[in-house]
Amino acid sequence: MPGSEQYAYAVGRIRAMENRLFGKSLVERLIDASTPSACLPILTDAGYPPFEGAGVPAVRAYVNRLEAYEENVIAELKSFAPEPELFNLFSLKTDYFNAKLIIKSLNNHDGTFRLSEYGTISSKEIKRAFMDGNYDSLPANMKKAAKEAIELLATTSKAQLAELILDKAYFEDCYELCNKAGRRETRKFLKGFVRMQADLANITTMLRIRQRALTDNADNPDKIRENIIEVALDYLSCGLDPEKSTLFIQSQVPQLTELSFYYMNLVTLARLERNPTVKEELKQKIRGE
Repeated sequence: MPGSEQYAYAVGRIRAMENRLFGKSLVERLIDASTPSACLPILTDAGYPPFEGAGVPAVRAYVNRLEAYEENVIAELKSFAPEPELFNLFSLKTDYFNAKLIIKSLNNHDGTFRLSEYGTISSKEIKRAFMDGNYDSLPANMKKAAKEAIELLATTSKAQLAELILDKAYFEDCYELCNKAGRRETRKFLKGFVRMQADLANITTMLRIRQRALTDNADNPDKIRENIIEVALDYLSCGLDPEKSTLFIQSQVPQLTELSFYYMNLVTLARLERNPTVKEELKQKIRGE
């Protein structure tokens, strides 16, 4: 379908796919669902595959079907895209997600993890590289990051810092892929997209660390102050560039506290109690951890 016919077909298919995107209303319905099982009919109504069976095997099968659906969407987009290899921007994330899962399992000595099969590299190949300690089969950036992450994990047992090394390599791979775009406008757009994703990842990480520190050390503020410089040095040593990423202390930005206050008033207690993070923190408090 050359020229305008291909463009018209692509626009029509993309608009049809957009109907299944997770919009605000769909996300709110999923959050308000009383149980995980109550989420399944909502997904089915939105056009996702129906859930069949019961128990853990059925859940795993359903996750596989959702991943297969995502892969089919990407494959269809590639079929009419002028530069289909650029869609690997979305598949690269799966490769590094698999690597992070392996890092966590090695740190926790837990072999019960499930890798995704829908990246650009076979999950078996990534797992074999980490388990054998031979990363030559991996792409250059991932190979270098994997070695550094494993070395860091061996000396510090800090899985989160090891994951940051992989994150940096992931964004480097994405940026290199952007440079392969044929048109200057496409390269500019994709690089802007990757930069926004990197900024969001950096901000989310810093906020999570600061929040965790204040929660776990509320009775010892001196410890928090002492650790700020150490955390900043850790992130700089992992490759965060202060010329590209803004490092800040959450508690020194009063607008964040004010905004959190407004958002907290929008969340009901019932919704809060269904949050997995809150549930786990409550369990830890009960156990006295």
